[in-house]
Amino acid sequence: LLTEAFNDGPASYDVSGVGLRLIKANDNLNQQIACERGEATTMNCGVADTLSNYYLQDTRDWFAIHSGQANILMADGSVVTFTDKNGDGYLNPGFPVPGDLTADQYVTVGYTDSTLEIAPTDMFNGVFVNETYFKGAFESSNP
Repeated sequence: LLTEAFNDGPASYDVSGVGLRLIKANDNLNQQIACERGEATTMNCGVADTLSNYYLQDTRDWFAIHSGQANILMADGSVVTFTDKNGDGYLNPGFPVPGDLTADQYVTVGYTDSTLEIAPTDMFNGVFVNETYFKGAFESSNP
């Protein structure tokens, strides 16, 4: 297993299919927008599952295989070490994975429980990084 420089993007925990579901172009993001406008860390957005319509970044491409840790390069040039607290090899940013799935289901999900390993106060894992998205038309023709 190697690591990727980027992840697969925003996802939610699929409670019906048991796994993560990547965001789709036609998904309603109004709740996500409202939350991220008021809470920049996504700390109070709610549960990131298909019932609540909240999304987090799917960080399963970042494996914590070096003594259960992964070094992540941040936008400011710093490097932050995150620890895999439950030993599943992945860093969960807050997906609500239940602890009573079968072994085959956990293989599909990747994360083996809801242990928070990338806190929203340590890394933004929401959807909208750029505040200009919320402002409407950029450089409107109106003076």
